[in-house]
Amino acid sequence: VAERPPAPAVPDPADDVAPAPAESPALMPVVTLASAAYRVDGQRAPLVVGETVPEGARVATEPGGAAHVRLLDGTGFALHADAALSLTRAREDGVELTLERGAVSHAVTGFAHESRYVVLAGGYEVEVVGTRFVVAYVETELSIDLREGALEVRPPEGETLRLEAPA
Repeated sequence: VAERPPAPAVPDPADDVAPAPAESPALMPVVTLASAAYRVDGQRAPLVVGETVPEGARVATEPGGAAHVRLLDGTGFALHADAALSLTRAREDGVELTLERGAVSHAVTGFAHESRYVVLAGGYEVEVVGTRFVVAYVETELSIDLREGALEVRPPEGETLRLEAPA
């Protein structure tokens, strides 16, 4: 009895689908200073120096308070008095902070060139291009104090503005 050759393999369309890109590793932001500062994750809890702040956490300060958080060597933020922000994204390929009220200072030097560092405030998007700066959002007014480097600011409507610190 002659054997039949095996039937040709039918290609599986699922083999042509590229795998989903892996999520960038999470950063472990660490509190380096906390005074009259707290974290809100469903309930209010005091910030403690040395603790990590998870992605998605909301951090706030009381009048007269302050909170400093280190994201990477050379990169972090300082939340000023009577301010609040959410750590929307904290990954190796990018950080996104949502400033709800008050002011926050930033030092951004430890990120890879292709990584993004963005502050959202009142519909504006402020993206870092290697710099030190302060973003303040009070009621409906955004102000930026650019100390060195450059920023790109995208308003809710209109053209992107590029700001460069004086030499």
